[in-house]
Amino acid sequence: MPAIDPAFPRPLIAVLVLLPALWLLYRAFSGRKPMPRWLNVPIVILRLAVLGLIAVILLNPVEPVARQVPDFSTLFLVDRSASMELGPDGGSTRFPEARGWMDENTSLLKQASIRPPLVATFSSGLDEPVNSAAMETLRADGAATNLAAALNALAAAGSPPDHIHVISDGCIHDRADLSKAIGRLRSTGSTISTHTVGGDYPPRNAWISRGDAPRIVRPG
Repeated sequence: MPAIDPAFPRPLIAVLVLLPALWLLYRAFSGRKPMPRWLNVPIVILRLAVLGLIAVILLNPVEPVARQVPDFSTLFLVDRSASMELGPDGGSTRFPEARGWMDENTSLLKQASIRPPLVATFSSGLDEPVNSAAMETLRADGAATNLAAALNALAAAGSPPDHIHVISDGCIHDRADLSKAIGRLRSTGSTISTHTVGGDYPPRNAWISRGDAPRIVRPG
């Protein structure tokens, strides 16, 4: 028997169906008979069938459907370089912002009955995997942002996750090797996406790389 999800409370549905049915039976078999008794029977049956159909619609029978969730693995790869500790004066830095984004999306995945993502950090290379509780106490104090090295380490592990989501402020130090690292992971079937955090307004990690002085200086 299928489960039901009634549109109204069950007692109300019973009243809405039974009262018209009783009134119909009373009118059909008592009082004046404008038509032969044998003709009343099929008419009453048809009207009762209509009331029964209305009752079924109001009771709203449902059938639960089991959905098999695919075995899909996701990795949040979080930048742990020192630049992730930058932020506006008196405001949150980039690393807590990354943690908040991860917590929000992990909750959405759980609501969709999808396996919670794994979490790993990187700086000069790929760090050991961590859990959500460890991320609360972890600090962004890495010496570099070598994303290509971290992706190469994941590919070398032999069974990289199906999807890798990189969370970083975008200051990649080994950018020259990044295309090859991404291609290596894609050849294993993994996909990569990114989420950037933070902003430099005004720039906080800018530097002077060159200064040119005029060749001739005239007095006055």
